[in-house]
Amino acid sequence: MKQVQFFKLGFSLRYAVLFGGTSALAGWLFTASAMGEDWENFWMYSGSGSFLVAWGLSYFSIERRADCSTMRLVTVGTLIALLSHWCCWYLLLLVGYTKGLAGSTSFADPATPLEAVPMAFGYALFSLAFLGWTAVPISIAIAIWLNKRS
Repeated sequence: MKQVQFFKLGFSLRYAVLFGGTSALAGWLFTASAMGEDWENFWMYSGSGSFLVAWGLSYFSIERRADCSTMRLVTVGTLIALLSHWCCWYLLLLVGYTKGLAGSTSFADPATPLEAVPMAFGYALFSLAFLGWTAVPISIAIAIWLNKRS
């Protein structure tokens, strides 16, 4: 069986794994120290939301381009960091809605998927205002580091 090396994978998948893992770790550290047990799975939303956004944007904006400038890396890294917060909160609200349909949620009236779109923007702005802004330089650093290794 052939062994796959991490640096032989595509740029977008490596970026998504690193940024998603970093976001999951940050979500776990934040909720383990500051929140109650209702937030014990928040790390999954932050990690998977960051992974999805990082993979999609970096694939179409960086990996598929023949030459990639540092300015493009900075721009895409910033967008990934900002949009991953929205995706994280949207996933959390979407799971809350599906749990509400099954009757196994603590929310009295969970937001529908359409109602969750603007709510996720509000939550994302709130989280970005506190510690979420640190995701921007981390995302940019990962993008530049991976580009140099490619």
